Amino acid sequence: MNVAERLRRSRPGMTLLEVMVAVSLLGLMGMLVYGSLAITIKSQQRAEVLQERYHAARVFLQRIKRDLSMAFVSLHQAEDQRTQTGFIGESDQVIFNTSSYEPRRRDAHESDQVEVEYRLDRDEDGNPAVIRRLKHYIDDRFGKGGEDEVVIQGVKDFEL
Repeated sequence: MNVAERLRRSRPGMTLLEVMVAVSLLGLMGMLVYGSLAITIKSQQRAEVLQERYHAARVFLQRIKRDLSMAFVSLHQAEDQRTQTGFIGESDQVIFNTSSYEPRRRDAHESDQVEVEYRLDRDEDGNPAVIRRLKHYIDDRFGKGGEDEVVIQGVKDFEL
């Protein structure tokens, strides 16, 4: 062995080929780790969306159960005949009077007796949704008036 060869072998360090192989292996390992991490994150997001939908469905079913369990029809009317109660049920809609309302504001001057409607319709964006119409007073216009709110979105079918 000559002096030049001994100097080259005795120097600490790596050749360019060794560096390129190490960087390639590191890049391959990074891609594998990133791929598995991306799949895990997507699965977690899908699970969260599904969990939110199930929660929304449970809340909706509890709400409609409470409203329906306190539904009433009354033949009693004031002297001016300005109240009319009823219960109309169809396959995708139900309108009824219930005493399950709880006023949200202090001194709201609202009764616990309201008119409620649940129906399958479209929200502002055109997506299918269950709409709840709430009328805070019972009058002679059964089935008309009140305020709409989206109770649950993304509903394909609502059958009673």
